[in-house]
Amino acid sequence: MSFSFPATSQPASSPKSRRSSELESVIPPGSAVRAITSLLRVLLRVTITDGRVFLGTFAGTDQPMNILLLNTEEYRMSLPSLKSTLSESELELLALEKEARSDGRYVGQILIPWRMVVKVEAQNA
Repeated sequence: MSFSFPATSQPASSPKSRRSSELESVIPPGSAVRAITSLLRVLLRVTITDGRVFLGTFAGTDQPMNILLLNTEEYRMSLPSLKSTLSESELELLALEKEARSDGRYVGQILIPWRMVVKVEAQNA
């Protein structure tokens, strides 16, 4: 199961309604709670706006939909000057290779702000 949440840089008039409509576009409203509950204790990979990737066990969210991860490792995945010269598929391969090579930094318990989340991926069970 994989969820992708679009990153928005412009402030909305009502943050709660914006979050709600973004979530409803990905998950039907009736199943949102079941979907979040099914992810409890599942390994998630969360990519944030600055290129960092957090790999940890999902423990829940708070009212503004910040993501709480436990036993988390942080990976820095920046590809500075290559972005303009390589195709998207080449960049993905490079990122995968770098991820396999790079050493993560253990950060333990972390709360990731919703506004910084670019992508959330769940490990298939």
